[in-house]
Amino acid sequence: MWSIQVWKTKVFLRCGAYKCRKPKFSCKKARIEVNRCRKKGYAVKNCKVLSKVKLSSKDSKECDSKMAVYVSKCGAYKCRKPKFSCKKAHIEVNRCRMKGYTVKNCKVLSKVKLSSKDSKECDSKMAVYVSRCGAYRCRKPKFSCKKARIELKNRCRWKGYVLNNCKALSQHKLDTKSIEKCDTKAIRYESKCGPYKCIKGKICK
Repeated sequence: MWSIQVWKTKVFLRCGAYKCRKPKFSCKKARIEVNRCRKKGYAVKNCKVLSKVKLSSKDSKECDSKMAVYVSKCGAYKCRKPKFSCKKAHIEVNRCRMKGYTVKNCKVLSKVKLSSKDSKECDSKMAVYVSRCGAYRCRKPKFSCKKARIELKNRCRWKGYVLNNCKALSQHKLDTKSIEKCDTKAIRYESKCGPYKCIKGKICK
């Protein structure tokens, strides 16, 4: 203990009083602090409210002081808008479609009728998407051999469709229209997944 005291005295005599260095002020960190306040319910002029929670008077004063420090050191606080993402905008339009919004040349995803308010909102989302990302394309689901095989089993063979020397799973007689549909499904399956094989013991993979 004594030796530490002697060392401190020697340092004091050589260098003078020890001063604690204050960390450098960072506008980035100060902004993060204000953002934390906003997430807790602190309202900033012309900025979107990030929480509906009501701040306590103590927290509100603390956030006021953080904002005052930021403005004095870094200039006016600007609300940064999130970066625009075409992927997210596409998802938004898809949400509209799931609610019954119809898009030209796209499959209708819901038979629900949209309210005029929702319809206007969806129109504006579509307009934003088209202006930023180009024409909206209806994405087709990826082709799945497993699903296509199940289709042939459930929709065709179980209804009496005979396929590639496979045992018919029903004795019902299919009408011409249904046979044509099943032929199309079988041709598509074989072009994408290879020849359809009848699995013994199991009807389907």
